[in-house]
Amino acid sequence: MRLALPGEQRAIWEHLTEPALLATWSPVVPDRPLTSVGPALSREHPGEEPVAADVLEVAAPTLLTHRCGEDTLEWRIDGTTLELTMRLSAPEHAPMYLAGWQVCLAVLASRLQGHDQPRIVGYDAMEHGWEELRAYYASR
Repeated sequence: MRLALPGEQRAIWEHLTEPALLATWSPVVPDRPLTSVGPALSREHPGEEPVAADVLEVAAPTLLTHRCGEDTLEWRIDGTTLELTMRLSAPEHAPMYLAGWQVCLAVLASRLQGHDQPRIVGYDAMEHGWEELRAYYASR
């Protein structure tokens, strides 16, 4: 998944790595900044059981690779273009994950434009076009 985002590369990087900023748009809300290699835990919502968010590779401000449970997410930033590559433990779930990330990344784009857009994750995404996006990705 690749998209152009508003704002500057540094702001995009901070939104990918800082827990307080991730909590405004992402389902990955880690227990520490994702700015150095090593273990991390993530919760989508406070009180939930944590999942692995271990940082596997980092080259600020252009590359971040981390776990998301049993999956691996690789984020590449080239100027204001963000590319997400997912290595999934269950590839058949790709349409669901792509749809979810597209909704989340739309929130990120809105926040980078300075809008106070609330985070849309989990079941809330179903009210924001998730099913149509899932069907689109499933057809590809």
